[in-house]
Amino acid sequence: MVASTARQPGLFIFLVITIVIFSVFSALEVLPPIHFPDSKNTLDIYPEGTSLEMDITSSSTHHASYKHGIEASMARECSGRPEMKFYNPVTKRTAYMCIVEGYFGFHILNADGDEVTAFLKNKMHKVDQVIQYMRNAGYELLQ
Repeated sequence: MVASTARQPGLFIFLVITIVIFSVFSALEVLPPIHFPDSKNTLDIYPEGTSLEMDITSSSTHHASYKHGIEASMARECSGRPEMKFYNPVTKRTAYMCIVEGYFGFHILNADGDEVTAFLKNKMHKVDQVIQYMRNAGYELLQ
């Protein structure tokens, strides 16, 4: 272990800086206290009486951002200005396609209007490819 840190001083410096920053924030009470209750094996980082509420309308929104990153947020503008609209009668999902920075973007919503996913297809270059891709996924072209 000593030999590996000697060859990677950057990692050692990073760890030292991280520990120092954490110590400073803890001393200034910027971070919430960490409680280790005896009754459960979980980490409770929120002070007693604090509630954490999250508005999660669709776990798929998290999926889009996690899997597709910044491309998901770029593709979300397609539902506001679609160049093509597709519908899947089996899943009752609507897909909006638009061109985002030279790529075909897709924003797919379920029947309730909640996001299923959003992504860019950077390997497609023709509208015919988009239509075939969506047909293969069970979608029909609406406009």
